[in-house]
Amino acid sequence: MVGSESPLREGVADALVENGWVVATTGTKRQPLDLGVFIPTEVPSEPLASTPPSDWWSYVGEILTPAFRCAKGLIPRLSPSAGALVFVSSLLGEIGAPNQTAFSAAAAGIVGLVKALTLDVPAVRFSAVTPAWPVPHERWYGADVDWRAAPPDAIDMIGATANAVVFLANDKEGHHRGQVVRIPSGITT
Repeated sequence: MVGSESPLREGVADALVENGWVVATTGTKRQPLDLGVFIPTEVPSEPLASTPPSDWWSYVGEILTPAFRCAKGLIPRLSPSAGALVFVSSLLGEIGAPNQTAFSAAAAGIVGLVKALTLDVPAVRFSAVTPAWPVPHERWYGADVDWRAAPPDAIDMIGATANAVVFLANDKEGHHRGQVVRIPSGITT
């Protein structure tokens, strides 16, 4: 698992352990690995008009650079016949949100990384989960979403994300290569 500690990371790790996976929260030398999971940290973002170029690259880099390093470091260690790498991104990479331009672009970049890696490294199963979490409800005002449904609940979102990661990790036959599982939690776009 890559990234700093967070409720989402802890929830995913707990779900994986409950389903029989060995989870290391720090690097391990155990070879070969069957599963890698990347969960980015949330970075600040602001309206594009007021974002200096240096902040843009900083925000985007804080998500995409660790995703790149995770893939580069884990691909050689993943089992060729059973290895999987599941990236957790964000629904914002697919639908956007006000004042979240850099975060949305980086989240979309993770989905693009999954799609490209699926073609570049066919021996490993790559997939992504895009929850509506961790963006708080108040950031969604003005976005092109339907809030008649209940806003995302952080606990439910953690559980749904963890279940999706476990689902993709258990796909030993590889039917879900390059797939992106959306977890909209009632949001319709």
